[in-house]
Amino acid sequence: MRFYTVLALLTLLVVSCVASAHAAITKEQVKEVSSDLVCYCGCANKVVATCGCTTADQIEADIKAQLESGKSKAEIVAAYVAQHGEQGLATPPPEGFNITAWVMPIAAIMAGGFVVRTLVVRWRRRRRDRADREEETTGPDAAAPEVNTGRQKQILRELEEME
Repeated sequence: MRFYTVLALLTLLVVSCVASAHAAITKEQVKEVSSDLVCYCGCANKVVATCGCTTADQIEADIKAQLESGKSKAEIVAAYVAQHGEQGLATPPPEGFNITAWVMPIAAIMAGGFVVRTLVVRWRRRRRDRADREEETTGPDAAAPEVNTGRQKQILRELEEME
């Protein structure tokens, strides 16, 4: 008799521990799921975890109830998407046309970087060419302007006469 009593108490203890461990859903677990979903209340498409409206509170209560019933995060998110569509997700899944949401920002940054690089190279080349032209016309090696040969002969004659 004593053996059955101890066995019953141990069984009761194990069942209560499993039930309490299963039912002890923390706020962090709810936030983990709600951070993947967008609140549909209309307040600027905020994530449920950061939205302060009563709709977000109701959604979080629903998430907590589903977690307590044993559903996984993926199942809860799938049910939310089935009810509200893909716009209910905080980040679009990287498949199909949604890939553009992931690729376009990177492509735009790369294209902008290429344009900036091209402009800088052109500006530097123009500046260098302008400096080269100025050096040719005003530098120490700049050729003297052409003097009329008749005038040049006259100057040379006058110099010889002075000597």
